[in-house]
Amino acid sequence: MHAILGTKLGMTQIWGPEGNRFAATVVQVGPCVVTKLKREDGKDGYNAVQFGYEAVPERKLSKPEVGVFKKVGLAPHRHLREFRVTKDQLAQYEVGQTITTEHLKVGNFVDAVGVTKGRGFTGVMKRYQFQGFSMSHGVHESYRGPGTGGRGSLQPSRVPPGSRRPGQMGNCRATSQTLLIMAIDPANNLVFLNGAVPGPRNGVVLLQSAKKAPEI
Repeated sequence: MHAILGTKLGMTQIWGPEGNRFAATVVQVGPCVVTKLKREDGKDGYNAVQFGYEAVPERKLSKPEVGVFKKVGLAPHRHLREFRVTKDQLAQYEVGQTITTEHLKVGNFVDAVGVTKGRGFTGVMKRYQFQGFSMSHGVHESYRGPGTGGRGSLQPSRVPPGSRRPGQMGNCRATSQTLLIMAIDPANNLVFLNGAVPGPRNGVVLLQSAKKAPEI
């Protein structure tokens, strides 16, 4: 398995052979269509596969985006992603090929990449789990504040970059590593992963080979 795009459907539970219960995230993978192959001996200079996911009407894309699919004679898709592969892996693909669950295997591990749920502008207690300040008598308007953030009154006399301050929480790219593939439903293109996957329901998820676990 190299990489594939899918949609997070939600969570369920799976019972193991010994009666143990495991939390599982259901991801509907593909169908993805191969839109382009890049080769290291060509003008691109590296080996990669480009996938299109989620077919949409032509009117919902810009003219340059539609042109990518017209060039190879394929229907327009909302998402385009490119994945680096080896020369041997590249030989397994061809333009126009449809990819679903055939590269997935129960017992392997994958990394799931998605965009986390946006929580809006939040304070430090929610964003970074700050303890807050005492709410006893004599304390005013600083119960949930971040406290002082500067360093000295002379040098450098400013808030250092990277400080944990109030701001937007969530709505950023995140990766859940080394999720076990517990089950696969090829008829419905469903994959059951042991653990949580970032993002809301119906969010787009990228599944790729785990970097910290070998494939079997």
